[in-house]
Amino acid sequence: YDSRFVDINFSPGDTVMYEEFKYPNTRKLSPTFSGPYSIIQKMSDVNYEINKKNSHTKEKTEIVHVSKLRKYYEPDKLKL
Repeated sequence: YDSRFVDINFSPGDTVMYEEFKYPNTRKLSPTFSGPYSIIQKMSDVNYEINKKNSHTKEKTEIVHVSKLRKYYEPDKLKL
């Protein structure tokens, strides 16, 4: 595991996708990522604050673990 681990760092202002929790009854082809969201600030080495509205606390931001984030690439910048 550790030999293949890649340390991921984001900066404030970066655009990311957030991996949603998959409920047991969801369809297997349903989207697993939501977004794009922007990074507000880095809370620690592994936690980031993003501008995702939290449905439970009604906060405008949410603190998430880096393992749930993926870099977002705009479709017009992708090379085919």
